Amino acid sequence: MVLVDPPQAMREAATESAFPVPRLEVRGHDEIDRRVTQAYTRFIEPGEYTFKATDGDAVLMAPALVGLAWDMVSIADGTVAGSGYDVLVLDDDGRILLDHQHILS
Repeated sequence: MVLVDPPQAMREAATESAFPVPRLEVRGHDEIDRRVTQAYTRFIEPGEYTFKATDGDAVLMAPALVGLAWDMVSIADGTVAGSGYDVLVLDDDGRILLDHQHILS
């Protein structure tokens, strides 16, 4: 997973989000598991936010290349607290080989 051109606030929160520093990249099952666990613990578990796909379903951009827009939404009032776009590169078995995450807001 590679976070592309993150905002400064995200760079400062990299350590809290379990990204290796200084790169904002995780590789391998253990690092991905740690990153996803930290994101879940920080955003979902407290019951403050949920994530939802925007603009419908994922889009097949080319063979083995998928795009997915998403919003992080406040459960309390439905406001969008953040948004992004992930570009996934799939391997021959349809598993995620690379995830380039673009934080939009």
